[in-house]
Amino acid sequence: MAKQKQRSASQRREQIRQQRSTPSRTERQSRGRQRQGSNRSGWWLVGGIVLMVAIIVGGFIFVANQEAQQAKVGSDAAFKTITTVKPDVFSRVNKGTFSGQLSAVKSTPVLKGPNGKPEIFYMGGEFCPICAAQRWAVITALSRFGSFSPLTPILSAEGQVPTFSFYKSSYHSDYIYFEAKEVNDNTSPNPQQLEALTPDDQKIVDQYARAPYVQQAGIPFMSIGNQFISVGAYYSGTVLTGKSYQDIATGIIDSNSDISRGVVGAANTLTAAICVATNNQPASVCTADPIPTLEQSLPKATATGTNPTRLAQIGPISERDVRRMN
Repeated sequence: MAKQKQRSASQRREQIRQQRSTPSRTERQSRGRQRQGSNRSGWWLVGGIVLMVAIIVGGFIFVANQEAQQAKVGSDAAFKTITTVKPDVFSRVNKGTFSGQLSAVKSTPVLKGPNGKPEIFYMGGEFCPICAAQRWAVITALSRFGSFSPLTPILSAEGQVPTFSFYKSSYHSDYIYFEAKEVNDNTSPNPQQLEALTPDDQKIVDQYARAPYVQQAGIPFMSIGNQFISVGAYYSGTVLTGKSYQDIATGIIDSNSDISRGVVGAANTLTAAICVATNNQPASVCTADPIPTLEQSLPKATATGTNPTRLAQIGPISERDVRRMN
C-alpha cells in the first residue's frame, strides 16, 4: 500500500512536471499569434524601407526632369530664331568674330551626296561644348539652303552649353546634302558611342582629318564638299557659357552682341564656303551681302563636278583623337 501511494505521488509529480513543460493550447495559440505579429512587423518594416527608397529615387528623378525641362525653356523660340535670321543681321555682322581654320582642298572634285548635291559632312559629339557652339552656326548657315525638322535641344554634358543635337535629325535642301553624325552621346566624363560612321563617312575622316588639312584630329570636324576642311568651332564658345536658350536667341538678333558676332559671323563664313561648293546656288543666298566678299577671302579651292577618288582607308579615328578638341 505504501509503495502504491509512493508511485501515485511520483506519477502526480511527473504529470505536473510535464504539464508545466508542455505549453497549453492557449499558450501555443498565443505564441503563434506573437510570431505572426512579429513576421507582419518585419514585412511592414521592409515594405516601409522599400517605399521610402522609391520615394527618394522618384524625388530625384522628378527634380532631374524638372531641371531638364527648365533648362530647355525657350529652345523652340531659339530654334525659330536661328532658322529665320533676317538678311540685315547677316549683313551687319559680316565676318564677326570668326576665328576658325578652314583649309582649302585644292584641285579636288566636289563631293556629292546621294541626292547628287554637294555634301556637307559634320562629325561631333553631344557631350562636347565646342560642338555645342558650332551647331548654332551650322544650323543658322544651313537654314539658308534648306530646312531642318525640329531638332532635340540638349545641354552639353561638359560645360552645360545649350544647343541642339543632330542625332536622328532630318534636313531637306534643293542645293546641298547634309550628313551629320554625333559619334558620342551626352554623358560625362566617359561619353559612349552614339552613332557609327558609315564606310563613306569614315573615308572622309581618314582622308581629311589629318595633316596637311588639320593640325590634329578632333571634333567638331567638317567637310564642305571636300573643298574646305575644318576641326573645332568657328568662334569662341565661351560667349554661350552660362546662357539660356532665350539669352542666345536674343543675342543672335542683336548684331552688336558678342553672341551674334560669334554665331552669325561663323554662319556667314560657312555660307560662303558652301556657296563655293554649290557654284553660288541659290543666287538669293550667295549674292546677298556679305557672302561675295567673304568668298573672296576664303582660301582658294578648285571645284569640279565629278566625285573624288577615295583614298585607301587608314583606319578608324580613335576615341582619343575624337575627344582631343574638347
